[in-house]
Parts: sequence; C-alpha cells; structure tokens
Amino acid sequence: IAAQVASAIRNARLFEEKVRALRNLEILQEITNVLNSDLELDALIDRIARRSVDAVRPAQMGAVLLFHEDTLVVRSSFGYQHPEALAAVRLAFHEGLPGSVFVSGQGRLVRCGPEDYGGHRDTFQAAAGGRGRESALCVPISLPQEKLGVLLLESATAPDAFDLEDLKFATTLAHQAAIAIGNALRLRRILEMD
Repeated sequence: IAAQVASAIRNARLFEEKVRALRNLEILQEITNVLNSDLELDALIDRIARRSVDAVRPAQMGAVLLFHEDTLVVRSSFGYQHPEALAAVRLAFHEGLPGSVFVSGQGRLVRCGPEDYGGHRDTFQAAAGGRGRESALCVPISLPQEKLGVLLLESATAPDAFDLEDLKFATTLAHQAAIAIGNALRLRRILEMD
C-alpha cells in the first residue's frame, strides 16, 4: 500500500509540473504575439511590465528599467500603488539588484534588502504604497550585441516567493521582450532618419 501511495504522490507531482509547463508555454506564446503586435516603444514597454507581472504568479509588482545615459531608468511599471513615484528613479548602471543584473547579464532571486534598491529604497517603498517587498526577481533584457535594461518583479507575500522555475520563465520572457524592444528601437531610428 505504501508503494502505491508513494507512486500516486509522485504521479501527482509530475502532473502538476506538466500542467505548469504547459501553462507557461501558453502564456509565452500569448505574450510573444502581443509583444510583436506593437512597435510603439512606450506602449510595448507598458505591455511588458503588465504581462510579466500577470505571467509570473508570485509577482504583484514589476518594472522595466532601460539603460539611458549611464543609468537604469524606470520606463514602465505595473502593480504599484503609486507608480508615479518611480519616475524619479535613476540607478547607476551597477547600483542595487537591477544594476548587478544589468552588469552581470545573469538573473537573480533575492530576499529584499535595502541594498537591493541602491539609493532608491524609499522611492520603491513609496511606490508600493508603503508595503514591504519580501522578495524580488530580476532578469536582464538584452540582445546578443546590446544590453537594453532589466525586468524587476517583486512580491510582498513571502521572502522566498519566487523559485528557479520563475527565474527561468522570466528569463525567457525577457528574451522575447528584448527582441520586441530591439525591433521598436530600430523602427524608431528608421523613422527618425526620414
């Protein structure tokens, strides 16, 4: 009987893993279609922020920070109670969690600490409506020849809300976002030439 129970538990876990993998593929396909349907940069970045928070389940808040004039600038966010507070964020390209991910090109999961936001801890706290962020996931948005920025996702529920599967999935989303942003930037440059 114990062997049958163990087998049933193992099968249930495998089924849950397969359902999650299928769900992630469906979400990724939908996001890829949505991202590639719009080449207007601001609208595209708004979609990336919103869809990423929706797709990575533990996330309640998220921001897209793009590299501009040696800083990482919040270009769009979703889920923050006071997103306008993030307009003031200018992180040095090596500052905090977003900076370390931007420089290293490697995504990270962290339990949130003051050092993760550089000199902008209070700004992120204010944007979140004063509620604490317990954990964060940050992945690079980059093309093979160019670093564009980072995707930052945050959870207020638990210090270990994100897992390695979330990191892998967010990395895949960020790759798709990088392609879409790269296309929008190329279109913008072409239009500026005319």
